[in-house]
Amino acid sequence: MARLFRATRPARAKNLPFKQRNTHMPAQSQITPPPRDKELRSRVRLFGNLLGEVLATQAGQNVLGAVEILRKGYIRLRKEDNPALRARLARKIDQLDPDTLSHVVRAFNLYFSLVNIAEEAFQHKERRRHVRQGGPLWRGSFDHTLREFYEQDISAEELQSLLDRTLYLPVFTAHPTESKRRAVMHALRGIFLTAEKLDGPRMGKIERERVIDDLRNQIQVLWKTDEVRVHKPTVEDEIRNGLFYFRECLFNAVPRVYRYLDQSIQRVYGKKTDVHLPSLLQFGSWIGGDRDGNPFVKPSTTEYALRQHMNEVLCEYLRRVEDLRSKL
Repeated sequence: MARLFRATRPARAKNLPFKQRNTHMPAQSQITPPPRDKELRSRVRLFGNLLGEVLATQAGQNVLGAVEILRKGYIRLRKEDNPALRARLARKIDQLDPDTLSHVVRAFNLYFSLVNIAEEAFQHKERRRHVRQGGPLWRGSFDHTLREFYEQDISAEELQSLLDRTLYLPVFTAHPTESKRRAVMHALRGIFLTAEKLDGPRMGKIERERVIDDLRNQIQVLWKTDEVRVHKPTVEDEIRNGLFYFRECLFNAVPRVYRYLDQSIQRVYGKKTDVHLPSLLQFGSWIGGDRDGNPFVKPSTTEYALRQHMNEVLCEYLRRVEDLRSKL
């Protein structure tokens, strides 16, 4: 099995870049990473292996070979500078034909996207584990902040007054450097959600193999998907891209935020406390309404943006009503 972008030290069979290598447990005398760090490295290694398999079948062994040479070479340079090696790697890059070079760049870019997914999932898992074990809550969490209020003798009435005056208003904008297509963002989120299944407490061998197959297929789809747009997006495209985050993330995340805050208030101030949560989290958007230097934003564009937002919210209400009806 091809192994790509390993997070651990090079395997002993380092001269066999495209064959399945044995992974040995380090000797007792070696310094081993903390168990939590080993979990993250294992996930990054899994993603790297799957990406290597996809490259071998979709881009060819020549692309995978070039990636391996550059990966190993620059790992060595990171550990110790070697002008001769640096020059050889530069010549290797110069000798790549345009198509191969494009594939190599895409491979590294995709790898780092997968690493970001692994790190984000690991942080989420660590926070959940931290809470379950009753550890001290991180600064800035609802529980930590409310306990600070309580210890400073801020009463429930004062807390209610503070909440009533609180408004958190993130504003969406179409940044010109954001080039990811919705298809790419959707694929990355799918990989994140699929990988979370591997952390299930009752994940058996057969189920794990199925999840890994799904991940391999999703990474292959992501590899076959164009990363950037060929044409400049229209304002209407930007409006739809902004709504992607509501549909895929915020509609589920916002109720959780209110629920977690309410639960934290009850834990700190007591279940019988008379504190009611106002609507303190709202959203704004410049997309489709910003007339500062964008000649393509017109009154009809703003009307289109408002209708799209309205339709998105109404469709979410209908989806939830249908979901509730199926459970009653």
